Amino acid sequence: MLLLLLLLPHLAAAQQLAAPFDPSRTWETWASFSKLNRRDTQIVKAFGKLGVPTEHLVLLQDKAATYKAVRSTVKATLARTRPGDILIFYYAGHGYHDGKAFYMVPYDGYEADTLYSQKQLTGDLESLFRGQRVLLVADCCHSGSLANWVKRGGHKKDYAALTSSKASESSTGNWTFSDCFLDALHGEGYLDGNHDGVLSLSEVGSELGRQMQFVDQQKARTQFSAQFRGKTEFIKANRVNRAGEGELVRVKAEGSIWPARVVERGPKGVLVHWLGNYENDRDTWVKPTQIHAKAAPSGGF
Repeated sequence: MLLLLLLLPHLAAAQQLAAPFDPSRTWETWASFSKLNRRDTQIVKAFGKLGVPTEHLVLLQDKAATYKAVRSTVKATLARTRPGDILIFYYAGHGYHDGKAFYMVPYDGYEADTLYSQKQLTGDLESLFRGQRVLLVADCCHSGSLANWVKRGGHKKDYAALTSSKASESSTGNWTFSDCFLDALHGEGYLDGNHDGVLSLSEVGSELGRQMQFVDQQKARTQFSAQFRGKTEFIKANRVNRAGEGELVRVKAEGSIWPARVVERGPKGVLVHWLGNYENDRDTWVKPTQIHAKAAPSGGF
């Protein structure tokens, strides 16, 4: 199980972040997940490179990430927020839905009263968070429950949700969703659908949905409340797109067909980044004749 909590102010801009996010007022809270090429560590490093101070990083991992520890850490961190802060909550791990409610599973979670419920999270956000805007990001089974909650409205705060699946849907064990979110933190140019130099939340959500459908046949959910617009700037793009960059393709290699994303097309052939794999295989040059299928292009915002 993995949990990330970020607190950022509403207005100040930083060199590597588009307004309104400011790394100097960012906080993170984590809990454990698979140790194999785990993306939690990579995401922590990505936020650090964006300027998040070390003293604002709070890590709960493995046996330390108990139900009581998660609840108390979230409450304590929210209590330190100030008016004008923006919150980013990231979770990846096991998700559970009992037909009535959605739960995230701590290290010692085994039944309802030891699981971290959506009701507990959203209740704490509504009552303890002193800012106004919250971005919920979840990579787990039934994570679309958070998007459904945002859609219902009637909340004290303004919310946006990026989730890996529908509320009624289980999730694969691939890192597709978290990898794409990590690409967004790196400012990867292929996510910049309208080529304006900035990745908006809508652009990130659109690409998350496209990759989840192509690689895992899952329907990712993106939802915004009325006051948290999808066009909100998130991260500055690190460069303009290369030729053909961002195409989702299926590549024949080693006797199998693998999902991949085009990084570049050139005289050497097609440079592809392999999707949904734990091995973190390096980008590979392949021949155009190895490309067997393509996904529809992502829409711009």
